[in-house]
Amino acid sequence: MVRFPYANSSPKDFFDRRLGFVYGAGKLGLTCSSYILALFNSVGIDLVDYGDWPIRPGDDKWMEYCINRMEMPPEHAQMIRDEGTKIPRYKPLEVAGSAAIANYPVKFRTAKRYARRIRVEILDRRKLARH
Repeated sequence: MVRFPYANSSPKDFFDRRLGFVYGAGKLGLTCSSYILALFNSVGIDLVDYGDWPIRPGDDKWMEYCINRMEMPPEHAQMIRDEGTKIPRYKPLEVAGSAAIANYPVKFRTAKRYARRIRVEILDRRKLARH
């Protein structure tokens, strides 16, 4: 099994041309959502407008929660803590919303709007499945 490092690093230029990941300062690992963004970025497609994405209140608490829930080496966890919250959190539905739009890169507000639509669709389908 290939183990991929988890962290909240920037998805920009995370992979080399052969999809090997670049590991080091500022490149400690990716979240599930930023992994998708990094894959697209590696082939020249930026799904999101990285400069438009804010660091939100609670992003640091979310990362600490993830660190505590995962079984990662203590030294890796400490490197993540030492870097702090410098990169915005890209939430799964926001990335999905960005991928649903034909014009890239997608601004934060637009991705958030599409994320809400996807969430409503998911909840509606769950309600239908129960009946």
